[in-house]
Amino acid sequence: MRALAIATIAIVAATAHANEREEQFRAALRAWQPNLFGSGSVSRGPLSVAAVEREGMDAVRGCGHCPQVPFGYMHSYWEKFKRQIQPGDSLVFFRSDKKSWSGLYGREGYAIIRNGKVVKVMIGVLS
Repeated sequence: MRALAIATIAIVAATAHANEREEQFRAALRAWQPNLFGSGSVSRGPLSVAAVEREGMDAVRGCGHCPQVPFGYMHSYWEKFKRQIQPGDSLVFFRSDKKSWSGLYGREGYAIIRNGKVVKVMIGVLS
């Protein structure tokens, strides 16, 4: 019973830490583009380069004319983007809020966050 209580406390602590990280990422994204990251926006991370490259391959897998490399035609941009990641940075997926998409200024992509600030973005989808 004691082990279960300790495990439950550890899970709650890990979840609280993950939620805190998500809020830090959203704060950095809001500071970068205040009108895009209201209620309903999404941020996910930190992500590994390998995980993002798998997502990038998934995005082009069904495209017969796209180069079969992560992010297809945007592969060279991805290569330059990922070289800018430094130790301590967070690689984060983002999707702006629903209001931005209905207003035709929505964005989805990846951001490099360093010391709480967005230093570089790679936009994959625009509305």
